[in-house]
Amino acid sequence: GDELPTFEVTYSGFKNDETEEVLTKKPVITCSATSESAPGEYEITVSGAKATDYKISYVAGKLTIAEEAVYIKADDKTMTYGDPVPELTYTVTEGTANGTPELTCEATSKSPVGTYTINIDRGTLTNDNINLTNGTLTINKAQLTITAKSYTIKVGDELPTFEVTYSGFKNGETEEVLTKKPVITCSATSESAPGEYDILVSGAKSGNYDITYVAGKLTIKEKESVSIKADDKTMTYGDAIPKQTYTVIEGTADGTPELSCEATSKSPVGTYTINID
Repeated sequence: GDELPTFEVTYSGFKNDETEEVLTKKPVITCSATSESAPGEYEITVSGAKATDYKISYVAGKLTIAEEAVYIKADDKTMTYGDPVPELTYTVTEGTANGTPELTCEATSKSPVGTYTINIDRGTLTNDNINLTNGTLTINKAQLTITAKSYTIKVGDELPTFEVTYSGFKNGETEEVLTKKPVITCSATSESAPGEYDILVSGAKSGNYDITYVAGKLTIKEKESVSIKADDKTMTYGDAIPKQTYTVIEGTADGTPELSCEATSKSPVGTYTINID
């Protein structure tokens, strides 16, 4: 496709410091090739020169038409750890590709964070003059969120065992892949005043995850007042003692009170105290 060059010759054998100016007829240079000729070698022939004092011989040259150079690069790619490997593609940066290159990469969705070579090979390309450049697949860290659970206790209660939940693990992984487990802290104690206290999480580490933290809340409430009354009962002398019951008048009872009375079916007529403990 290039324009043909301007063909030139060199001379060897002139005497007495003479040059081509002494030729009575200049040489004719010919070549069968054109700018549209196929790749290959074409003879550049020389003929027709004349000089009174010289016997002239000719040496042919060569016009080499090279196939167009093709430059192809594997496109760089990025992905997140645990995601599918993206489709591998390429770009022809110069020339015309006859066929399709082959692209391969050893990375998978389970490959650790890092960089991996995207190899580009000839594949079905039929071009002779090919320049292939590999690409790079970069695997970035996945996002992992660690959230502290929230709790509610009453003043004086023991602190709960703080726990966290995880969101974002890939490839079926669990907290076991963490190289350092999270640390959970809270400024509250069992004697702290009523209020809300942050439950903080920090310190976890993993090579394949970027970690963010969400704080929880410890809510300490005042102990509520509970009023419970043993229910009054009546019975007839000689009958069985009625079942003793109670009523929670105010608040919420955590557990069951104990009810007792000294009266029996043989107790004389009268009133007896139903004790509640």
